[in-house]
Amino acid sequence: MKTLLHTTTMLAALVLVSACANGPDPESFGGRLQAEGGEVARIGETWTEGEAAIRKGRAMIDDGEDDIDDGEDLIASGKKKMRRGEDLVRKGERMKREAEEAYSVRGAKPAQS
Repeated sequence: MKTLLHTTTMLAALVLVSACANGPDPESFGGRLQAEGGEVARIGETWTEGEAAIRKGRAMIDDGEDDIDDGEDLIASGKKKMRRGEDLVRKGERMKREAEEAYSVRGAKPAQS
């Protein structure tokens, strides 16, 4: 009895496995729908992935434009600082030169008592 039960169970499992391995009959209406459903699902997945890539790309473009705007503001600010710094350097050099001239003129005069 155990052998018959074991054999029947094995035979049933074999039939189920072979039925699943063969897949749907592509000639039947149901089989064609199942095959088309799989293709349509893959197309849908591809479209969804494409839409996600577009959203991510547009967000990156917006971020990049913001970064460029910030960078342009920083460049303008940096150029302004450089012009002010150059003006200060010229002013400082002039002040030093005038101080040296005043000192040398002072030293050329005789000391007054």
